[in-house]
Amino acid sequence: MRIRVGDVFSLLLSGLRRHSSSLLAAVVWFIPLGSPATASTMTLETYNNWNFHFVDEEFIFVQSRRDQEDSELLTFVLQKGRCHQARQIFEVFTMTNHPELDSLLDESLELRDNGSPTEGKVIHIHPHLGGSIILVDMGVYKNDDILKYYSHYERFRVTVTKHPLEQTITINHLFDIPTSEWKTPDLKEVLDRAEQHCNRIPEPLVVSLFKPQKGRKV
Repeated sequence: MRIRVGDVFSLLLSGLRRHSSSLLAAVVWFIPLGSPATASTMTLETYNNWNFHFVDEEFIFVQSRRDQEDSELLTFVLQKGRCHQARQIFEVFTMTNHPELDSLLDESLELRDNGSPTEGKVIHIHPHLGGSIILVDMGVYKNDDILKYYSHYERFRVTVTKHPLEQTITINHLFDIPTSEWKTPDLKEVLDRAEQHCNRIPEPLVVSLFKPQKGRKV
């Protein structure tokens, strides 16, 4: 059974946070439908404020923190065979600890990305520093489109504007700081390097179960 990108990311992030900033070949445990599996992680390089990881022999994760060492992460995920596109995932940290916060899992949030309306799906929620980290998947975009958009702003500024529980819970009771911003002045170099790493991912060795015959004597 294949591990979904969102599931790999969720457990990868938890593992990296547990191992602090060392980022050394963390083994990430994921249990799909009760069957244990592992995902391997190898750090490839650091470029400016971006860290490049090779995950599960299939994905390149490129991550940048919002500001200080333990702040929220912005991540682009490239997959082998589809290196021309990337999945965009970001974190929201909240200290509200509302009892209904976990109800957002697998739900969609309405967002504003540099002022433009968009949406994202909550793929994971876990405790962090007395509050919670919420992972939001914004979907897959072509690398060229990502570059055209963010090169204009040189930032990723995202605001959570609407959630599915708003009829009974106001947004500030779930997200005490609904807006986060990451600087992206070097995104072209970052995605170019990520695509190069992705294109270098080798194909797995195929072992044939067919027992070859030597053939007739000559």
